[in-house]
Amino acid sequence: MDTQPIHHIAVIPDGNRRWARRRGLPGPQGHVEGMKKFGEVAKETFRLGVRYFTFWAASESNLTKRTKEEVAVLMMLFRDEIVRQLQAKEFDELHVRVRVHGKGLEILGDKKFTDAVRDLEEKSSKYTDKQLTILFGYNGTTEMLEAIQSIASESRIKNQELRITDELIRTHLWTGELPDVDLVIRTGSAGDPHNSAGFMMWLTKESQFYFTDTYFPDFGKKGLAEAFEEYARRERRLGK
Repeated sequence: MDTQPIHHIAVIPDGNRRWARRRGLPGPQGHVEGMKKFGEVAKETFRLGVRYFTFWAASESNLTKRTKEEVAVLMMLFRDEIVRQLQAKEFDELHVRVRVHGKGLEILGDKKFTDAVRDLEEKSSKYTDKQLTILFGYNGTTEMLEAIQSIASESRIKNQELRITDELIRTHLWTGELPDVDLVIRTGSAGDPHNSAGFMMWLTKESQFYFTDTYFPDFGKKGLAEAFEEYARRERRLGK
């Protein structure tokens, strides 16, 4: 069996609201607990030797179609909890570069906060060995559409027909600087294994997918170890 090493994992933290409902709690409380788990999973991933960790903190529709109460919680969590964790010394000690992609900062519309996030990105840009990518207000279809529009605009500016290649498309994707995803982990979904919103469609074309019924607030280090053990038992054919 030829199992490839894991260089890049992406986590879709599903099941936060269901976790809360099972405990008789308001749905938004599940997001609170899920965000607390984010730091544990991210830091453990890097400690296990993975160089790239991508976390889908919120989809575009999460921020535009959910109730005002839930959107307010998601915004608050990103503004306070995630950024607080990113500014902790542990990520700095692990030499992790931080990037944020998606429409979330634009939807939030808080210039002071946006500047703080960009400052964090700039300060961590000195690190090149590991990268944490947070997708906030992210939709894979939107990412691809904007990439195509950007390529068309470049073609008009240069007044020439561009040769469409994998490399060209990557240079116009929000996530194009990242390597292909080896393993996508989706929590709270073993009974309904699926992708959503064209999630990282260009970078997951050869990915392994791992689905678990464990809701993200309960996932943690144990859940991550189980996902990695399952991956190690698989053979990646990579289209062969």
